[in-house]
Amino acid sequence: MKIIGKAEQKKIDLQIANLQHKVAELEKQLSASQASQQKIEATAKQAQVDAKAQLEAKANELAAANKALADAKAQAAAHGQSSSQAQESVQAQLDNKTKELSAAQAAAAKAKQDGDAALAAANKALADAKAQLDAKTKELAAAQAALVTANKALADAKAQLEAKTKELSYAQAAAAKAKQNSDAILSATKAQLETKSQDFEARNKELTTAKEFSVKFKQERDLANTAFAEAKVKIETQSKELTALKAERDKQAKLAQQTEAKYQDSAQENELLLLQLMQAQEELVEYYEQKGEFEKLYLAYKTRWERLEKRLPSYLDFGAIEIIDVDGVSDVPSITWQVKDFAQAGVALSEFSFVTVLHDGHPGIGLVKDGQPHAFVPKLLGTNKDQVATFLGLGTTEFKQLTAAVSILDQLEAGQWKGFEFPAQFDLSFWRPSIQTLLAQLKQLPALLRYDEVRLKRELINPDYEHLWLEFRGLSLGAAQWKKFEIRLGAALVQHDGFSHYPKFEIPLIDGKTKPFDSWYAESQDDSGAKLELRFALDKNVLDVAVWAKLADADKALLLRLIYAMPDALKRLEKQKAAIHRPWATWIDFATDAVKVLEVNKAAAKLPAPETAQIEATGKTKATKALPAPAEQAKLPAPAKLTSTGAKAGKVISITAKPVAKKAAKPAAKPAAAKTAAQPVAAKSAAKTPRKAKA
Repeated sequence: MKIIGKAEQKKIDLQIANLQHKVAELEKQLSASQASQQKIEATAKQAQVDAKAQLEAKANELAAANKALADAKAQAAAHGQSSSQAQESVQAQLDNKTKELSAAQAAAAKAKQDGDAALAAANKALADAKAQLDAKTKELAAAQAALVTANKALADAKAQLEAKTKELSYAQAAAAKAKQNSDAILSATKAQLETKSQDFEARNKELTTAKEFSVKFKQERDLANTAFAEAKVKIETQSKELTALKAERDKQAKLAQQTEAKYQDSAQENELLLLQLMQAQEELVEYYEQKGEFEKLYLAYKTRWERLEKRLPSYLDFGAIEIIDVDGVSDVPSITWQVKDFAQAGVALSEFSFVTVLHDGHPGIGLVKDGQPHAFVPKLLGTNKDQVATFLGLGTTEFKQLTAAVSILDQLEAGQWKGFEFPAQFDLSFWRPSIQTLLAQLKQLPALLRYDEVRLKRELINPDYEHLWLEFRGLSLGAAQWKKFEIRLGAALVQHDGFSHYPKFEIPLIDGKTKPFDSWYAESQDDSGAKLELRFALDKNVLDVAVWAKLADADKALLLRLIYAMPDALKRLEKQKAAIHRPWATWIDFATDAVKVLEVNKAAAKLPAPETAQIEATGKTKATKALPAPAEQAKLPAPAKLTSTGAKAGKVISITAKPVAKKAAKPAAKPAAAKTAAQPVAAKSAAKTPRKAKA
């Protein structure tokens, strides 16, 4: 195999470059020849077109002259006159036209000859150009073939050069290795010769120890054989391990294929999930836009509702009212009502239940809590402490519900119960007088201080001063309402061996910035900020009348009721198991003693009667002037028409379903005195079966 050197390689590269240059020049010449040929052909065609146009124009002129001559002859023949002068004129015109036609024909012939000559020259030039083009094409093909041959030769040469280079590198490596081996063998041989000479000398010197060396050599040979056997066993073990590894490799390859298949499946699932995600995203954008529209609509309705509640503070709204149970045979006959979709003054309930009762012939009303009725009888408030406790125990929200129930009953009564669907065998004539009496008695009840919840906000303990900071939630007194009201029961001059004789009722700003009532003023300051402070002295039975005199009458009534309600509020905190460092009984007695001071100074401070006294007076005698009860404040106009399908704005809805008739129900309940103890219990149970509404 011939080896190409660097000089020959360089020469071949130069030839290839020259051939490529020639090919480029031939391509340029071919392009120029083609452009020139196209230009000549265009010129010849244009000359032919011009000559043809001139010839057609002259032919048209000659035809016109012949026509004119024929017309003249026809006119002369028609008139029978021939004028020599006219004939001469016409003949002259005809001669002129003939001359012009001859000149035009000569010009056309000359133009045709020139065009033919130009076309022949163009054709000749085209033929020459084509010949040159063919020659150049042949040269180009030859050059390209030579270029291909040269490239092939160059590739072969490069391949040969690479092969020879590899062979040379292998040969050099083998030579180097052989040299290293020969050097090592030579060194080993020299070392062996030296060792053998030394051994020979040693053997000559130590001939007696030859047997020992022989035995030692035998032992080393045995050790070598043992090592060889161990190595053989090790090789076999490694072969088995290699076989196991190959099997494991095949297993891993199979797992890899399975994994790849799973990956493909996962990729397809991911694409599908991506499409679903994009679709979900589009739907989400649409839902988000709809949500924005609904939010705008909700805010508009909310603003409208807030304006309505602001303009009509006592307005109430509900969806439906129905009778769910009638007990006409027990000792305390009752009707259980249910109001659905209730809303008033920011309080919204899906439903609540209340009950109207007849206790010893006196009507009463109450809410149903945890499935049990908690009713009070207005007529018995002056004689029955349990009735008073039930009435006073109603919170603000509960009393709003009860007030709403009274307003609804008042509307139904004003509308003569038209459109209201009663249960089967329900005797309205028996219950209606008691309901009318109940509505009249409820309007005579005074406005009381009520609250939904009381919390211990903080307990302060100093060596000479302590206080309990209370926070009332949902506080109300008549039409006045507070979402939050704060008051502190303080103890001044605390004794080490006892407690204090100087209670203080401190009223701070609500949340440190809002006045709790109009006549509040910053009577004093402490670490918590400004406060109104009303001081008491238990040992002297006096209170700070000067501070009391600066308050408005309505604010005096509020503060008085708060002080009277303080013992009960502390008892509620004790039931909540709020942790303080003193016994709750100490603080409860402390607040009770302050209430006693108020009783002693009632005349001097011109204090009104406490709530309990007002309630007892209301129960014993008829009030000459009724206080504005919450039921009257929440009263709505009587509905024009009560329906069972729905209510328009401001209208009351009657019950939406008919209750199931009771088997043991009676049209009228017997008086309590006429009942005997021998009545079976089963009859009572049957009469208390709740009525279920149908869809």
